[in-house]
Amino acid sequence: MNAIRPNRQWLFYFALALPGILAPHSDFISINRSWFTLGLLLPGMHLRVGDLSFVGNGHRLSLQPDPLLLPISIALWTGVIWLAWKVRQWAVQCPGYRGPVVQALITGSYGLLLLWFLSGVTEVCWEWRLLGIDDSLELVTAFRFARRALPILYTLAVGGAAAILVVDSFSRSFRHRLVYVASALCLCGGVGASLVPYCDWQLRHLDELILDSQKQALKQTN
Repeated sequence: MNAIRPNRQWLFYFALALPGILAPHSDFISINRSWFTLGLLLPGMHLRVGDLSFVGNGHRLSLQPDPLLLPISIALWTGVIWLAWKVRQWAVQCPGYRGPVVQALITGSYGLLLLWFLSGVTEVCWEWRLLGIDDSLELVTAFRFARRALPILYTLAVGGAAAILVVDSFSRSFRHRLVYVASALCLCGGVGASLVPYCDWQLRHLDELILDSQKQALKQTN
């Protein structure tokens, strides 16, 4: 990081902050329209997926950020990442046991931010894909695919976060690495435990959608 010129450091922090600036999460979802609020700290920037008659016929993907909130969100997230990076640099150089714990928390928190970002992007792509399906049999196939893929995606996400934490611990001595890995495992274990009931609810919801789509397909064939 010291090799990066000072006038390019903020570009580096901005690049790290992009997942926080653009992370979409569900704000409103209906059968033919989905809204996602961008960013985790400031509401007001919306990514709209659906048949938006007030935007124009045929528009299925529309970004309508608040012109004032967008630069505020960029500045806020860039500052948060800058502060987190400075704390992480202190933690890496800290000789005691506080350093590994703080470093694990910083790296783990950023890993969770990336997971949130990737989860939101996947949900946007999924909602957009469903808008192009009109046949009930195709919907059944799509929902069955999601039913099989969802547990795999969650497992890969938690495993990826754990892998990032393990790789980040290589800069530590063996004794401090044990503290780091223990903190990382506690963090990943807590996140994984919190995701289990949510994943179970999503799977049950997909089962209901599969049954409803099968009923619609039978009506269409009859």
